[in-house]
Amino acid sequence: MLMGHYGSTLDFSNEALIAAEKGLSKLTKAVETLQSLAPTEKENKEISVSDLSDKCYAAMNDDFNTPVLIASLFEGVKWINSASDKRIEMNQDQIDGLKTIYSGFLGIVLGLENEDMNTENSSGGEDLATHLLDLLVALRTDAKANKDYAGADRIRNTLSELGVNVTDGKDGSSWSHE
Repeated sequence: MLMGHYGSTLDFSNEALIAAEKGLSKLTKAVETLQSLAPTEKENKEISVSDLSDKCYAAMNDDFNTPVLIASLFEGVKWINSASDKRIEMNQDQIDGLKTIYSGFLGIVLGLENEDMNTENSSGGEDLATHLLDLLVALRTDAKANKDYAGADRIRNTLSELGVNVTDGKDGSSWSHE
């Protein structure tokens, strides 16, 4: 519903729902990635967080134009993914600025916070499922290091059947839920 202006006709089809789900998934993955980005010392002059913020505010001031807001947020997703892949660098101020933008516009204005990221157990820590998945990925990494490839594959396949994707990268393995 946010992909169209509130004053226009709503395209409510299966294809539109699938596209919206993919878009939301990309945005929430970018927010998760943003939380773990390592800052660099120097500022990337090609990235203007203040310009992105201005675009987001302009979209809201333009009769609550959510399609333009979401398109602007996807500009930041490109930066986040590029920084995660080490293709570009961002300093701490730029990362903090992006966190503020996504927290404010995605979470507060649009109300699209990822409930999985905000779920806490009774002790106030992270969700138990998150800890268990981290443990399974670590066990899989240990199995690969010990050349127990059958065990590593069994863990990956079982997680895959449960809708958890394990991705191997330069900095180790990570997981994501479909």
